[in-house]
Amino acid sequence: MYWLCANKISLNVNKTELILFKTKNKYLTDELKIKLNGVRLSQSPFVTYLGIKIDENLCWKNHLNDLSLKLNRANAMLSKVRYYVQPSTLRSVYYAIFNSHLTYSCLTWAQNASQIKRISVLQRKALRLMKFLPRDAHANPLFHDLNIVKFVDHVKLRIVCSLTDVLMTLFLLCLKTGSAFSKIYTPMKQEAL
Repeated sequence: MYWLCANKISLNVNKTELILFKTKNKYLTDELKIKLNGVRLSQSPFVTYLGIKIDENLCWKNHLNDLSLKLNRANAMLSKVRYYVQPSTLRSVYYAIFNSHLTYSCLTWAQNASQIKRISVLQRKALRLMKFLPRDAHANPLFHDLNIVKFVDHVKLRIVCSLTDVLMTLFLLCLKTGSAFSKIYTPMKQEAL
């Protein structure tokens, strides 16, 4: 608080939330009491930050429930609009109202197979709706026909792209600083020439 005052920064107490991150099985015996300008901050089970609901156990249950509601609403809109637009327009509508929610910050919340499976079911449902197919129709050909990436593959691609960025940054840093990696790389580079 002193740092905020020293730098002439005000903090809205009514919008400030307190969250303690812990494992699922860990229970806190002592209650944390933090006051800001004389007002006690109450602990929240989850906070919303940039549209992502972060809970105290980092299991993303609240976020997935909220996302499922949004995707179900998008599927309902797709099922109504599909009668009135061309397939190419319907694909654009899919990307606008469904895929935008699906891929937003998926590297954060799509951490295990059960979470990915839950959302993939809704994506397959959307594709079946777009193609006027029954619930039990096989969805794999639809991804190819509509030229849409499966959610599982999208998550894998985002992970690979992120790792590539990190490794490229480390590689360039090693070359710039002349670390051991660049000493190994340089003779290999000269032999190739």
